Amino acid sequence: MGTTLLYFGKLYEINGDHKNYFLYANKAFTIFKKINFLNGLHLCYNSMGVVYLTQHLFDLALSHFQEGLILAKKIGDDAAKAAIFNNIGNLHKMKGEYDSAIRFYTDALLIDEKLHVIVGMINRIRNIGHIQELKTRYDLARDFYRKSLIKSKELENPREIDQSLIALGVLDYKEKKYNDALKNLVRAKLNSEKRKDWIVLTTIYYNIALVYFDQGKIDDSCYELKKAFKLNRKIKLRDGIMHNKLLYGKILNKRGNFRVALTQLEESYQLSQEFQDLRHQGFTLQAMGLVRKNMGEYNLAIDKFMKALKIAEDLEDFYGQVVLLRNIALCHAKNDNKSSAKSSLNRALEFFKLRKIVDPTLEAIIRNNLKKFS
Repeated sequence: MGTTLLYFGKLYEINGDHKNYFLYANKAFTIFKKINFLNGLHLCYNSMGVVYLTQHLFDLALSHFQEGLILAKKIGDDAAKAAIFNNIGNLHKMKGEYDSAIRFYTDALLIDEKLHVIVGMINRIRNIGHIQELKTRYDLARDFYRKSLIKSKELENPREIDQSLIALGVLDYKEKKYNDALKNLVRAKLNSEKRKDWIVLTTIYYNIALVYFDQGKIDDSCYELKKAFKLNRKIKLRDGIMHNKLLYGKILNKRGNFRVALTQLEESYQLSQEFQDLRHQGFTLQAMGLVRKNMGEYNLAIDKFMKALKIAEDLEDFYGQVVLLRNIALCHAKNDNKSSAKSSLNRALEFFKLRKIVDPTLEAIIRNNLKKFS
């Protein structure tokens, strides 16, 4: 009975219904606890931990994962240990603790390799690639994503193939390889639409919207974003809505609808605080700063950029720091504070001198800005 409840709960999770997933896992937990069935209890702890993680309740999630891990070790369930290690890695990733995340993903990968669990290996490899991407180690990230795609094709697993294509598409987008990004994302979209895989499609529509936005195709971006919004509301995926509102705020900023843009960004920021998503908070603060800058409210813009800069520093996001320092410099220049503007630009140039980031185009823009303020 308890095992059946867990199975049904897993079906709800696949469809993004975490409320019912938790409900079924909790019912199974009650049954297993009553008969002291350890082989089921550890799975319940893991399942409930996953739901707490989606709600960004990190302490509750970790305590459930740890309980599940203790039982998994006790009964010798290595497959469950790998799954729990992976989820603890996800938790550290969400908190911006990237080295810890890699350690847990690697532990999970080693177990999957030992057990020859291919789907698990694909997932762990892609997760490690994502950490490398977050640390702006794009070449390393691409290597991991390609490995996950090759293994997915060998396994003939359509969902894993699409997830790997999305990962590559997002990486292409970050490297401004827009045609390659769209190629990968559209391939994943066509496959996922055939399967009616709503969870995957919300991610695809959103990322296609991002590519169009960067290309200046605002109407196309808005069209894809509306599809993502519709699906996220349908399946009640609130973290998806959080991301959608950030991009919609940027679109409204481009269209000159500043007040409504700020409203969307504030709602996105509130969700990121609720979810304790530090990285998203930084992105949203930066977007708010750009709106204020466009409104001519330079001091308010600097305040938002400085708060975003502190987050970028905490997360060791070197590229983000450079972009923010340049925006801060431009606002100082608008306030006729050239000394502060030059100071911010010189700080930005240090990242290039120390080879923490390599972007000749951005470096040239910053050097050109510096000449203007000298």
